[in-house]
Amino acid sequence: MPEWLLYSGIVMVGWGLWGFFAKIVSHSINPFDSVFYTMLGWVCTVGVLALFRKPSFPVVWNGAFFSFIVGVIASLVFIPFILALSKGRASMVVTVTALYPLVTLILAFLFLHEMITVRQGLGMLLAIFAVILING
Repeated sequence: MPEWLLYSGIVMVGWGLWGFFAKIVSHSINPFDSVFYTMLGWVCTVGVLALFRKPSFPVVWNGAFFSFIVGVIASLVFIPFILALSKGRASMVVTVTALYPLVTLILAFLFLHEMITVRQGLGMLLAIFAVILING
């Protein structure tokens, strides 16, 4: 098994747990408090990771900047995600939001000049069709 596939499987299970617990959260506290506690969890995780890794210097500012942007986007979209979970079924909300690779694929094509194969294009169309079927 390729190493990337193993890591991807771990992420899939982790994000599945994340969606499950986020649904529980959606009925417990408001989305803004949820973001606060979620980010607190991130800070604790970063603290533990810092104990096990040596700092790399000099800082690669381009990478640090985009990592910061990723964090801002992740924390901001968590609010509508929790709102969606509070209004809809976890199985539907998580399925639809899991189609975010479509956005990544299109942006990578437009700005990073990555090619979209026929298979990927067909996959994108099937994913869109899946959303229509799920919500129909």
